[in-house]
Amino acid sequence: MAGISLIHSKPYDSPSRGKVERFFRSVRDRFLAGIPEGIPLSELNDAFRRWLQEDYHHKLHGGMGERPIDRYNASIARVSIRRLSKSELDEIFLLRYERVVNNDATISFKGDLYEVPTAYIRQRIEIRHPVDDPSELYLYDNGIRVGRIKLLDKKENAHAFRPKTVGNALSFHKGEVLP
Repeated sequence: MAGISLIHSKPYDSPSRGKVERFFRSVRDRFLAGIPEGIPLSELNDAFRRWLQEDYHHKLHGGMGERPIDRYNASIARVSIRRLSKSELDEIFLLRYERVVNNDATISFKGDLYEVPTAYIRQRIEIRHPVDDPSELYLYDNGIRVGRIKLLDKKENAHAFRPKTVGNALSFHKGEVLP
C-alpha cells in the first residue's frame, strides 16, 4: 500500500550496506569525536542538527564528487513522493491478530468477547486494531475490511438467534463461498 519494502543485505557484506556504513563512520569520526561526555540529549540533538546542516551536507563527498545536499536536491525531481493520508497511514499500521470464531459467533480478544457475523462460525478470521486503541476492532476477509466488530452485549446476545451448524463459509467482500 505504501510502496515500501524491507530488503535485507547479506550478513557480513559491508559493500551492500556501503552508504549506510559510510554515513555512520562520518558521524563517528567527524561529529561524535568533538562532543563532550555527559552532554544532555536536547543539546546533543541540537548539535547533531547543526553538524548535518553546516558540515556534512555541504562538504564535498569524495565518492560522489559532489555535496550530499546537491545530490539529494537533484534526485528529488526524479523521484515521485506520494504523501499518504492519515486514514491510509492508520490502515497500514493496524496491529493484526487471528482468531477462530466460536459456535456462538463470538471471539475473545484481550479478555473481552466480540460479536462476529454468523457466516464466520468456526472459521479463522483476521482482526486488526489501531496501536493506541485495542478496543476498536475490525474484521478482515482475505485482506479486505468487512467492518467493525462490536463488543458483545450479553443481554442482547442471550436473545439473538444463533444457528447450530453452518455448512459453508461465505466471503462477504466477494459474495462467494470459500472452499
